Amino acid sequence: FRYNHEDRALKEYFPSVRAHNTVQVQNHEQMTKGPSFLWLDWPTSDCTLINGDNQKVLDCTASFTGGQHQYSHNRTITQTNDMFEVRDSILPNEKFRIRWHLSPEIEWQEIEPGKWVGDVDGVPYTIAFTGHDQVMLDSAWESLYYGEKRRIPVLVVDGTVNPVITTIGPQRGSSNAECDS
Repeated sequence: FRYNHEDRALKEYFPSVRAHNTVQVQNHEQMTKGPSFLWLDWPTSDCTLINGDNQKVLDCTASFTGGQHQYSHNRTITQTNDMFEVRDSILPNEKFRIRWHLSPEIEWQEIEPGKWVGDVDGVPYTIAFTGHDQVMLDSAWESLYYGEKRRIPVLVVDGTVNPVITTIGPQRGSSNAECDS
């Protein structure tokens, strides 16, 4: 938003883990905020990309060792045609929260516990979760341009069991999904 903003809450929110599509373990930030634009306690990470005929897999693990809190986050993203599966695991097994920041131009509706649908250019898309404790629709700030902010919908997924799996893509049975089969 703005680096010199007078609203301390907004100034702390935008660089925080809460403002990103990632995992937050307990209530900890992933890195320690240093002075000005510096971040301390950088994680170590490793990523592998596998390209197949109809499938791409990105497998990444980051280990966080800052301060007194130490954990490892593994995120595997698998794309099969127009479907995405995101698998998140935390070690050691601890309470964590995943936030998915969504487009404010799409109205998302919960059609069953852990499953949301929204219309994307006339095609119903679903976001479904398995392995979660709770999923709720909330809102948060988004800033795409310096000095501008807007409220957007955010799906907040609470988990304590590994893995939490997020599936994103055209709703099964929609015309686009049938064409890919």
